Amino acid sequence: PTTIGVASGLQFPDALSGGVYQAHFGGAMVLSDPAVLPTSTSTYLTSVKTTVASTAIFGGTAALSASVAAAISAALGL
Repeated sequence: PTTIGVASGLQFPDALSGGVYQAHFGGAMVLSDPAVLPTSTSTYLTSVKTTVASTAIFGGTAALSASVAAAISAALGL
C-alpha cells in the first residue's frame, strides 16, 4: 500500500470510518493498542515501509498515545 491508517483496536468508531477512508484510496488499515504498538503491527509496517508515502492516525492522541505515534513513525522509517 502507498497509504496506511492506524486506529485503536479497542474502540470501533475510528477504525470503522478510517477503514472506509483508507479503502477509498486503496490503502491499508491496521489496529493498535492505545498504549503500545503491537509487535505484529510493527512488523507489518516495517515490511511495507518502502511503498508507504503517507500515514494517518485515526482518533489522534485521544485514541493512540504519543509513544504509539512515535513507534509507527519509527517502523515506517519516517
